[in-house]
Amino acid sequence: MQPVLVTSLSVLMLSVFLATIAQAEFLSTPEPQPNSITRSISPNDLVSLAYRGAFRDRGIPGYTAIAHAYTAHQVTARDLVQVAIDAKKLPSKTLSDPGYLNVVDTKLADLNRS
Repeated sequence: MQPVLVTSLSVLMLSVFLATIAQAEFLSTPEPQPNSITRSISPNDLVSLAYRGAFRDRGIPGYTAIAHAYTAHQVTARDLVQVAIDAKKLPSKTLSDPGYLNVVDTKLADLNRS
């Protein structure tokens, strides 16, 4: 009788413990918002996309034209990040991230060096 009671209590305690963990995971998982950005791209990938013409329809020229536009101050890192935000490729908070903007700026400058 005692082994059955110990086993039953163990199973009961384990099920309560697992249910608590499952509930905590469910509550801590944020629900995705409609129209939210679920991923972010690196500064290097952003400049690479722009170079390949991914944002031409949004006013950012592709290939060597983006390097010339950057040199002529027609396109800035901030412009490129804003276009990516508008295209839902980046979260809006990226525009206020100086580190991200600096890397984009450096990558754009590197286009002229290569």
